[in-house]
Amino acid sequence: MDICIPVSPITIDRGIASNQLAPLSTPPSRHGSARFFKHALIIRCLAMGLAAMLQLLVTRVILHQLGNTQLALWTLIYQIVIFLSMLDIGVGNGISRLIAEYEAISQERLAAFWGTIKSIGWMIGMIYAVILVAGALVAPHILTMSKSDVRPFTTAMLIFAGWGLFRFRLALPGWGMYAATDLIGAAMFDFSMVVLRPLGIIAICYLCDYGIVGMAIGVITSEAIVYALARLRAPRIHFGKAETVIIWRMLWYSGSITVIALAGGSFFYLTGYLIGSIKSLQDINIYQCSTMLGFLVLRLSSLPLQTIFPILVNSGRDTSLRENIRLNRRLIFGYGISVFLGAAMFFCANHLFVKLWVGDAYYAGDLFTLLFGVYIIINIFQATMKTALASISDGQWQLVGMVLLEIAVIVVCAPSVLAHGLTLFPALMILGHLFPVGLCVWQITIQMRRASLAA
Repeated sequence: MDICIPVSPITIDRGIASNQLAPLSTPPSRHGSARFFKHALIIRCLAMGLAAMLQLLVTRVILHQLGNTQLALWTLIYQIVIFLSMLDIGVGNGISRLIAEYEAISQERLAAFWGTIKSIGWMIGMIYAVILVAGALVAPHILTMSKSDVRPFTTAMLIFAGWGLFRFRLALPGWGMYAATDLIGAAMFDFSMVVLRPLGIIAICYLCDYGIVGMAIGVITSEAIVYALARLRAPRIHFGKAETVIIWRMLWYSGSITVIALAGGSFFYLTGYLIGSIKSLQDINIYQCSTMLGFLVLRLSSLPLQTIFPILVNSGRDTSLRENIRLNRRLIFGYGISVFLGAAMFFCANHLFVKLWVGDAYYAGDLFTLLFGVYIIINIFQATMKTALASISDGQWQLVGMVLLEIAVIVVCAPSVLAHGLTLFPALMILGHLFPVGLCVWQITIQMRRASLAA
């Protein structure tokens, strides 16, 4: 069975998680050696950290250049756009699993494979566009926007919907780099995407006065530049006639990853809609600003998950997971201590950070910060357990139910919790994570006991 690098779908930015790394079992090539893998991993880690810090800058720029309401509207628009962009997050995994098989048969079959991937890109684009158009029409009524806010919100959403019809088709060069195990090229593709997007937003805010509509155009322009640059490096792809059987195989290999990414990503990307539909646009800004530093800590804390568990999974081919944990206990213990220290730093510094960065009016309170610090710890522990479970299991569909359970708990309980303000909302997020964490630990324990008995 091919083993892919595990990636936490909850805390990773869409620009980095757009495609998975090539599987560890892929034969090494000029671009796929251990040295290139190491360099690609470093680029991805830098991109994730830089993207999180640029997001802090974007929030400050929008707030001071456009105002409070425009920040809330842009938060809603950009979060749903990034969330829906994860519709193709499993395609890279499916390509890495199937490309060698079709390439070994014949060039004709390989062309049919890429023709099918092209058709999948068009289908994803249509789904993306339809959802955004529906959101443009429905969201203003759910969020009770003023008439002056509805027009720019709807226009920006429709601009993204039109671009969505083509963007997944234009992503083919990036997928081609993963298929060719060009890890450096793929990592640079992701790095350029997560850096140019916020830079495009900042440039529009300073250069023109088109508000959120101008920022939407800035994001699309940045993405178009990245796709154009990717075509210069990507291998040439020949397209054949799409085949239904390949579509079903791609859904089987990539469907679980996509569902997990969408469900997990909803914790970050759709929280604004949940808060805005129950509270107000101002509360969206308070939540966004009070968690900026926390999500930066969360993203940086998730980086070791891309290095620790690939080591455990790779060595797990010869020894048990229990033995791997024992051999790497110092590394894991150090990682756990660093997560605790990061959460403690967030609690101590968050009030001062929000006050100096955007103003004291956007701070949700010390209890909110304390609970969100606990949420950071629970979130990282949960992501670690899910990654471990995926590494020793034959499939990931069992994780889908766990993530959907988390969402159900939060959505059902949110109205009652938010009725008392934002303060206790992180406690609800913690509650949504606890039961799935218990299930993960229970299943990992069972898997390890079975392995011990088999040995």
